[in-house]
Amino acid sequence: MTDSKVIAVVITYEPVLDVLTKLLKELVRQVDSVVIVDNGSAIDVSLCVRHYSPLQVSVIRLGKNMGVAFAQNRGIEFAREHKAQFILLMDQDSIPESGMVHTLLSAAIMKSAGAVGPRYLDPRHENPPPFIRIRGLRLERLACPTRDAVVPVDYLISSGCLIPMTVLDRVGGMRENFFIDFVDIEWGLRVRQFGY
Repeated sequence: MTDSKVIAVVITYEPVLDVLTKLLKELVRQVDSVVIVDNGSAIDVSLCVRHYSPLQVSVIRLGKNMGVAFAQNRGIEFAREHKAQFILLMDQDSIPESGMVHTLLSAAIMKSAGAVGPRYLDPRHENPPPFIRIRGLRLERLACPTRDAVVPVDYLISSGCLIPMTVLDRVGGMRENFFIDFVDIEWGLRVRQFGY
């Protein structure tokens, strides 16, 4: 990994603990630390954290479901306070491939992007979902042809999205009045307006 400090922000709401445990196991290998922001789960997510030191994994409990954007912004604040240079947004059920963060950091540094994200696989679909670029009033669907290809797009899904803190400082965080839908799309389009 590079000298860049990366803090992963994992948003949870009633997670499957076995999946969350698997996610944490992979993340602690790839980032400097992890913060779980729990959106009022009845399940105690700290059961997945007991094997890690507070320097490796922290938990912020919101007490009730405040929405994904609110939770992401609390995680971003935590990462900023802990001097992160990059944040990695993750959903509770996304499992990063080994080496994903290193690959994303290489792309982020090489391309000076507003954010970078991986090609992801969804077991509900046979093919990897396409990336999106907006051209006028049309959506252009773009494939990622090889494992190391870098494809310029207009927005990324939040899970697996690596964002430089300098971009968040300039553009701002997630729009909290969007509870869950369109949070990532709005932020991505805003980043594009700033010229990234």
